[in-house]
Amino acid sequence: MTTTMKKSVMIMLLMLGLNVCSSWSGSGSVMAQSRQGTISIMPKVGTNIANLTNNNMAIDPAPEAQIMKSKGKAGLVCGVDVWYQATDLVALSLGVGYSRQGYRYGDYEYKVSSASDYDLYTGTSDMHHNIDYLAIPLMAHCYVARGLAVGAGVQAGIVLDNKYSYEESEFKLYRSGSREYTTKSVQHEEEYTSRVMNGFDIAIPLSVSYEYMNVVVAATYNLGLTSIFKSPLPKSKNSVWMFTAGYKIELP
Repeated sequence: MTTTMKKSVMIMLLMLGLNVCSSWSGSGSVMAQSRQGTISIMPKVGTNIANLTNNNMAIDPAPEAQIMKSKGKAGLVCGVDVWYQATDLVALSLGVGYSRQGYRYGDYEYKVSSASDYDLYTGTSDMHHNIDYLAIPLMAHCYVARGLAVGAGVQAGIVLDNKYSYEESEFKLYRSGSREYTTKSVQHEEEYTSRVMNGFDIAIPLSVSYEYMNVVVAATYNLGLTSIFKSPLPKSKNSVWMFTAGYKIELP
């Protein structure tokens, strides 16, 4: 399933849930786990599957144009949300937390030069960009069944740190097909400066969550609205699936 299809499915589920919530709002047949007026805090932890849109890389100096698309990478997410149960059907939450996002590329190699009995290649592996955010989501959650809610809101992200890294090595590919590595693998790492990368991000989080015995499990898709990189680099935006588990603690 493509990223566009995943977005469409998530948005359709959200709209369906909001429609059900609206149709049941006057019936009182759906109840949240928490009582109306309750304030809770919820520590949570989970994992991201993060990528960027429009984030292709041209392999150079390839004899023919080779374009690589970035892939999703896993990262840690953790934080604390404060929940307010506004009505039996609607809850509001404000959170703050840490979110490791970014992207990765597949391994690749390209020919540098040729000799009579071998070709000299450069190989690159483990290429990835870790982007660490302070994430501040504000969301509204609508209960469509007891404990089951769909949510939407807005999330601000502040870049705390970023590291772009990869490993590189050279090898000879002989006509017989055998390989001889001429250098050890070298680790390269750099940080994108503020001249290249924006330090602030806005996203729309869309979520589906289920609460049972104060445990809340949620799947959230964060749809990025702002470009990660500055001009003249391509307008690439965050595209993040987040899976978390939290525990709600009601305040007296």
